[in-house]
Parts: sequence; C-alpha cells; structure tokens
Amino acid sequence: MREKSSDYISVSSPIPVGAPEVMDETASNPAAVVCAVVAAALGHSTVGPDDNMLELGVDSLVGTRIVVDLRGQLGVNVLLLHLFENPLVGDFAALVSELVCESGE
Repeated sequence: MREKSSDYISVSSPIPVGAPEVMDETASNPAAVVCAVVAAALGHSTVGPDDNMLELGVDSLVGTRIVVDLRGQLGVNVLLLHLFENPLVGDFAALVSELVCESGE
C-alpha cells in the first residue's frame, strides 16, 4: 500500500487564512475571504482579481477544497461549477459576494 504523503489535500480540514485579527477584518469582505482562501489553497502569499485560477493550478481537487472552505467560512452554498465558470479570482469573488448578500436577505 502506498504511503500517504503530506502533499495530499485534506478537504475536511479548513485552510488557515491568517491570524484572528486578519480574519476579523476580512469577515465583512467576502471578496477578501475568497482571495485569502484561493491563495492559501495554492500556496501563494496573495492572488489578485485578474489572476486566472485555472492557470495558477486550480484543478477539481483544489477547487473542491476552496469551495468547502468558503462554505464553512462564509456560510453560503458555493458550487464547484461556480469556480470553473468564473476562473478569474475577481469574477469568482464577485459571485461569492453576491451569494453572501442574497443569503443575508
């Protein structure tokens, strides 16, 4: 049996996106949360709104991790399809922000 390496992504574990004071600042800004989650999932320090997640290396496994973490952090039903239909970080963040607004109504 092949040994599990530390490179595997665990979908069940949340992505740490920063210190608690950073999370307090980004909690009211869904777009900032999206950027932080995407950057962490890719192992980057930051991502910008014009970055294409697919070109940066997001595949279905990494995308699933991003979606699960956004659901947990923002409490909205983000779909993997949303990510692949909106591969630019800014477009995806705008969609997630819209979902957050709709869930608060």
